[in-house]
Amino acid sequence: PRGFHSHCWAKTARTMGMAGFLVIFLSMFNWWAWFAPGPLMVKLIVSLFDLFLLFVCGQALLALDRAIKFGNSRIDFVRFPYRASEPIVIRWLTPPRINRAAKGTFTLRCVKEWYESSGTGSNRSRYIVHEEQWNGTWSLNQPENFPPGKNIDFEFTPPAGVPITSLSGAETFYWEFEVNLSLPGPDFKESYL
Repeated sequence: PRGFHSHCWAKTARTMGMAGFLVIFLSMFNWWAWFAPGPLMVKLIVSLFDLFLLFVCGQALLALDRAIKFGNSRIDFVRFPYRASEPIVIRWLTPPRINRAAKGTFTLRCVKEWYESSGTGSNRSRYIVHEEQWNGTWSLNQPENFPPGKNIDFEFTPPAGVPITSLSGAETFYWEFEVNLSLPGPDFKESYL
């Protein structure tokens, strides 16, 4: 009820774990393709998987760089619960080492979430679908300073009839606040529930 803390180290650990798993899993196929006399088709297929592995490792290193540079961050709720019929004020506490952003966006959105199924019989699979119901965005079009530890308030006025949070009903709706800032080095990107 007081706010939301990001968990950048947990996300970083998951990304690094996935990259580590892929390295171990693909090592035997790389050995077969490059050190044992593997056929040309195996080398081509393994090369494609290795490109995917490079992408995943790059994402893991980027997540680690962001976690080291920015650490965890947070938003505070000015009041709780919010009402959709009134302006929503979110207080963002600037994390360390942002300092100056060239441009960026601050977006509050309402998201509808549901599961859909595809396939038939034993080939049936379920996947999650997200659909944005409403969003309000503050844009930063010129460079601005963000001193560490500064509280910045963002006010959004949703239209009448926008859905309220419902996590256990027939339809799931939730609200998230997303910050994207363009910085020298890794950009700051974070979502807060």
